[in-house]
Amino acid sequence: MHYALEESNRDRRAVRSQPRGASVELLIEMFGTGEALGWLTDNLRRELFAQGRVGNGERSTAERLLSSEELDGVVAVMIKRHEGLSGTNVFAVSNPIALLFNWLDLGDGEGPRRLIGENVVSDIGLVEKLEALRSTITTSDEGSV
Repeated sequence: MHYALEESNRDRRAVRSQPRGASVELLIEMFGTGEALGWLTDNLRRELFAQGRVGNGERSTAERLLSSEELDGVVAVMIKRHEGLSGTNVFAVSNPIALLFNWLDLGDGEGPRRLIGENVVSDIGLVEKLEALRSTITTSDEGSV
């Protein structure tokens, strides 16, 4: 937790060091063309929760990396980016389920459903996608499940 907070503070300083208005352009370029789609998705989801756009309400402003205006710009570009993804792109990220939930969080319920539907038309397609969506759950008293 402490490491994550230090990392988010470093990210916040990097964005804030840009001239006024340039930070939005920088974020749009980063989220629109960045290759680390899983990392971008994780950061966007964290910010959506921090600003109360999803989840149980706003969190402390200390947990926010972006202004509301910056987040609006990132959300717009990521909706377009998600709409252009193929099944190959989605299932190639390290955590495709997070990407699919992020897509839903952005307000597009049909996009993820359509993509999944197009990629499970055969039994083998269904099994491959289920395998890609699985995750390991670790508990403190039972180990990995």
